[in-house]
Amino acid sequence: MHKKMEYHKIVEQPLDARSAVDLGKHDQVEALKIWHEEVRESETDVGGLCVSFLTVQACRFNISGVLPDTLGIEEENYTHPLWCTFGLYGCSLLFVILIVPVFLMYAEYEEKKPAPGSCESFMQRMVMVLLNAVCMAFAWCLLYGTKWEAARLLPFLGNPNMITGRVFLAMIISTFGVLLILTLDKIADAPWTGDMADAIIIKIIAAIGILVGFSWEQSFDGGVEVIAALTPQPILAEIGLTVLVVLIVLPAWRRHILQKVIDLQEEKEHKEKHEKEQRERGHAGCAACWVASNSRQGGEDPARALGEARTMHT
Repeated sequence: MHKKMEYHKIVEQPLDARSAVDLGKHDQVEALKIWHEEVRESETDVGGLCVSFLTVQACRFNISGVLPDTLGIEEENYTHPLWCTFGLYGCSLLFVILIVPVFLMYAEYEEKKPAPGSCESFMQRMVMVLLNAVCMAFAWCLLYGTKWEAARLLPFLGNPNMITGRVFLAMIISTFGVLLILTLDKIADAPWTGDMADAIIIKIIAAIGILVGFSWEQSFDGGVEVIAALTPQPILAEIGLTVLVVLIVLPAWRRHILQKVIDLQEEKEHKEKHEKEQRERGHAGCAACWVASNSRQGGEDPARALGEARTMHT
């Protein structure tokens, strides 16, 4: 408790007033803050993933009458009529509509900023999990609905659970996903959309990104299983391939993708800070105009009028 109070005291000090030791402690506080944020986000994502996957599994079973296995694969009876595809696409439409009210609930809790450990904080966490679950359920429904339709219209591909069918499905979803993301991004950048609409559109774009990721995850997962099955030790082969992929992908992700994300986040924070300063200057200008107008009309003391203007603004 004493260390936590000391950290908060260091953070609140001006930058030029901190010693080298204090700056080191400040870095520790910042690192701990980022760690807690990442862990919290990861827990929310895992909860949303579990809830969404089980929900879509139940939807698929109720629509088609075929219960997939624990990985979501239908080993047999994977070809379904057109109305089943429409039913699953209808579920995806329902989930994308539900994003709007759930996001509004989430925004309301964000404005309240409930204290940690309170009932409102627990409800905020549940709403966050629900929001992620709805977005991911939208992605799962589109993925499996497209898979059903590909199996029905393209029988020459064979079993859609084979590598050829998975890669073909991932390519189709990636193509349409990129086009849809570009369209939604243009809409979000339009001047006639408000901040709340932009935030909801960004959430839908994230859900489409999850959809593309799910499709390629199934492709690479199937490829690893096929290669590992050709070796005398499939489990060790899968572990080795996993380590090899991490060694290749992680440095490139850290050097390019992660750095780009950090730069965009800093640019966003700078833009929000600039807009906040502009709004404050606008409010101050309006208050000064109000003071000058009242002073000219009624001969009122400007200092007193300015105090009343600040009180009204507050």
